[in-house]
Amino acid sequence: MFNSIKLKLVVWFLAVFLVFFAGLEIFLFYKLEDLAQDLADDHLKSELHTLANLMTVEDQHGQIATELEELATAASGEYAEKLSGHYYQIVNSEGKILVLSQSLSLANATMPVIQGGPEPVYMNVTGPDGVPLRMISQSFDFSIGRLTLQAGDTLKDAYATLRSFYNMVLII
Repeated sequence: MFNSIKLKLVVWFLAVFLVFFAGLEIFLFYKLEDLAQDLADDHLKSELHTLANLMTVEDQHGQIATELEELATAASGEYAEKLSGHYYQIVNSEGKILVLSQSLSLANATMPVIQGGPEPVYMNVTGPDGVPLRMISQSFDFSIGRLTLQAGDTLKDAYATLRSFYNMVLII
């Protein structure tokens, strides 16, 4: 029976199909992972630059100290909910945290302090509530000195999407 040419062709066809399909699914999984990370990076960069622009305007008006106080007590949106998965903090050149978002302050937590440079630095870290975070750090010069602005967003939803895709592939 195993000497049948039809059976050999069917087995060979199934083997090639399985290898091709597995390779395609692995490729798509990693592309989806890259896309999720790129979207998180774009969002973080936008948030960081919004914060930096706000601080730059206040610095030009001599109100940087007031702005730092206001940022520490700002209570609106996702940044005001305890451990919401959306965080920011501002660190001075000595590594001292000057400002925490309310989402961190309410939980008495911080993100890892990583001094950035003039270019944004992206990294995956463990967040204050033990969930994975995508974080950006970048330094800016202000009248009070160089400050590193950091923002972080949870990757929990992105990982849930990837797990869902992975499970669908296994079912198929």
